[in-house]
Amino acid sequence: MQFFYYHPELGASFIRQFFGNKDVTFSRDSRQMIDWLAQGRFAICFGCSGALKAKNQGLPIEIFDTSGWKEGASFSVGGGTLSLPSQAPHPNAAKVFINWYLSRKGQTAMQKLADPDEPPNSARVDISKDDVLPQHKLIDGRRYFDGTRPEFEDIDSAFKIASQAMEGR
Repeated sequence: MQFFYYHPELGASFIRQFFGNKDVTFSRDSRQMIDWLAQGRFAICFGCSGALKAKNQGLPIEIFDTSGWKEGASFSVGGGTLSLPSQAPHPNAAKVFINWYLSRKGQTAMQKLADPDEPPNSARVDISKDDVLPQHKLIDGRRYFDGTRPEFEDIDSAFKIASQAMEGR
């Protein structure tokens, strides 16, 4: 929804048309959405986290690469987000860890040692991408939407537009 809403060529009009003309089903449970997809109950699933893991476990689903679409694809570093407690017992230790984690060595380790079913791609461009799955690699010359930018945080407006479009069907 974030991609659709903030994309300069899509925006609110695309959301109104898409959700106003389709029979859309929502679920907050990504495992349920994957199950429905694998059972053939639905032909497509947007935002199905865990889809690659399900495919690797043998469920009959396919992942398609949207990065070649003229609108581009989204890129997010959400899986690598860090938080620092405001009352940490050793705040300097946390700062040392964060500095290491964001370093070349830390980001290389994150790419190699993270979840093998959904391996991440560090936003750093100065490290090897040999361990990154092809569908997670950023390809020169393609358009990407960085969903981590603060100006794209509000997605409630996008969902409100979608809800209104579905009510008007």
